[in-house]
Amino acid sequence: MSQNERSIMNYIRHALGNHLTIPILWYISHHENATYEQIRGYIIYVTNTDLKQALSELMTYHVLQCEQGGYTFTKDGQALVPVLDEIFQWAETTTEKS
Repeated sequence: MSQNERSIMNYIRHALGNHLTIPILWYISHHENATYEQIRGYIIYVTNTDLKQALSELMTYHVLQCEQGGYTFTKDGQALVPVLDEIFQWAETTTEKS
């Protein structure tokens, strides 16, 4: 693996590696302008501290933005929506085989 590839993988790990990232992004991809309370209600068994940290990280990496109390994808973050759909389809297919 080249140094450039390592740097990119490291960026991905930091930007998207939190265990709450996929549930947060999935929810927001289906609920535009989702509030903190709505996201908190969707993700069960999460502390406020963990959720705030995950949302903050996603904003730091320009995946999400918070405007007027609602979370939405940035232009760059919007590119992840088709990837999330593919991950969901993969999981749906895989769980049917189990």
